[in-house]
Amino acid sequence: MRGMTPPLCSELRRLLLRLGIISLVCSLLRPGWLLVSCAGAENNAPPGGQFELSFSSDTFVRDCAGAGRKNEKLFVLTFDDGPFTNTARIMDILDEKNATPATFFVIGSQFVRWPGLAEEFEGLIRRMVVSNGGEEGRIGRHIVANHGMDNEEFTLDDVEACHEKIKSITGGYEMEYFRPARGAYTIEKYSELIERNYKMIMWNLDIQDWRAEKRPERMLEEVRTAVHNPTLPPPEDDSANFGLPRRGSYIMLAHDYHDKMLQIVPGGQTLLATMIDVIRNAGYEIVSLDDCLAGVAVPESNSTDDTANWVGEQRVDEQEEDW
Repeated sequence: MRGMTPPLCSELRRLLLRLGIISLVCSLLRPGWLLVSCAGAENNAPPGGQFELSFSSDTFVRDCAGAGRKNEKLFVLTFDDGPFTNTARIMDILDEKNATPATFFVIGSQFVRWPGLAEEFEGLIRRMVVSNGGEEGRIGRHIVANHGMDNEEFTLDDVEACHEKIKSITGGYEMEYFRPARGAYTIEKYSELIERNYKMIMWNLDIQDWRAEKRPERMLEEVRTAVHNPTLPPPEDDSANFGLPRRGSYIMLAHDYHDKMLQIVPGGQTLLATMIDVIRNAGYEIVSLDDCLAGVAVPESNSTDDTANWVGEQRVDEQEEDW
């Protein structure tokens, strides 16, 4: 995708699909921007193995569609890049709406980057893992998950440093889910991550609340469209999922580092509270990531490709970096 504007990429992809030569191009180019379209071609059989990890397995998850759960209306709320000053209010809304536990993918450097807020941030982490009964454990109010030490390409040292930081704050909480920044990783790093008993969690619904120009009303409409059309393909600006099918359930990517979820939308509620109502009114059950994974199946084949996964490449180019 580098060197080409997103509109040009989209137009070229559509042209190739109309001409019926996408399979030929897939055989000639890898890895790169076109593989997202390739992944959607030929009954979603990916070329070269790179996208064999794009569908949920026991250690790689982008939806809840596993063994026996393919047609269930399940919805998982996840928040990246915290803790931050928006996190407490987001948790308040989740409590008010009884939409817990959500999953918070936390960044270890937040406690250093904002030293004046470090004590508050540590309190937020402890609040996440303390159950309604007041005891710390694996499942409390929310799930704390690993997003590395910063918002850059991850290393295993970063993963372990973040793990130890959260463990020290909580008195022993063991994180088991990881999400790479912008969804970018290599198969080699993925394999090493799994050896450390982590599961890699992606998403299949990105509301893109990190985009400064994107209005909350548009995000709400995208969620409404998704839950009322559960097999509708993702929009083209969802770079991590364009060309991959939706299968009924959702893992939504949002951010507690940004405040879009707290903005008021028509109806008088926050975007987050209104989204929760929309999700439930469409017949979806908001579940924990643990519940989502309860039925995930193991893929039939494994990839040995050690090139960078395309997921997130467009976002690296487009996102105005805050970090």
